[in-house]
Amino acid sequence: MINYDQSNTLEKLVDSSTLLEVQLAKELNKTSQRWLTTNDVGNILQINTAAVLRVTEKLARDISDLGEEGIELIISKGKGIQINIRNDKDIQVLIAYIISQAPAVQLLEAIFKEEISSVTQYAQQNYVSEATVRRNINKIRSYFDDFDVTISRVTAKLEGDEKQIRLLMMIFYWRVYGGVTWPFDSVAEQDIVEMTNHLLYSLILSDIEIPHLFIRQISYYFAESVLRTRKKNFID
Repeated sequence: MINYDQSNTLEKLVDSSTLLEVQLAKELNKTSQRWLTTNDVGNILQINTAAVLRVTEKLARDISDLGEEGIELIISKGKGIQINIRNDKDIQVLIAYIISQAPAVQLLEAIFKEEISSVTQYAQQNYVSEATVRRNINKIRSYFDDFDVTISRVTAKLEGDEKQIRLLMMIFYWRVYGGVTWPFDSVAEQDIVEMTNHLLYSLILSDIEIPHLFIRQISYYFAESVLRTRKKNFID
């Protein structure tokens, strides 16, 4: 499988409230057989009661928006909160969804896909201030520290070596989604997976059992390449 330098940590992109929500989801999953009270959650996350209520409400909204049948959050005034998770993949899907909703993460996805014509347009479409968008762009620039890639101040398009841009996409999408979901709505998953399997098994490693995660990583790479090529971004 592909390993990446940990300097490009998602913590550079994800805000503190999202990190708390991820921590709460993981803790609820670990203690799924018992209830956690507001005090329990406050002590675990080291936050006050008001913050516990905010992060719990956000988790409940995200689970509802995600719409996975295998995930259920139960809130009881007398007992506290409890989560029912069908299997390990479901908790991974939930965590990936939570992280994907972080403002800087959503902005970087839009930048990679070249869905932004200007900072002003993005701010208006997402009902946030231009100052907020620029703060998130600064977070993304920090995430790009080890790469010779920059972001245009006006159009928010990526500038730099296309190979490095695609490497950044590989790191980013795998760290956020980890192969548990298909985050490329405009690219047909089945077509990409079939092409990947054909390439790996028929042309390269026909007699070797290839790990599923490796196949998934290569499928992500092909999908990312399709997205960039459609926007006429080619590798020299």
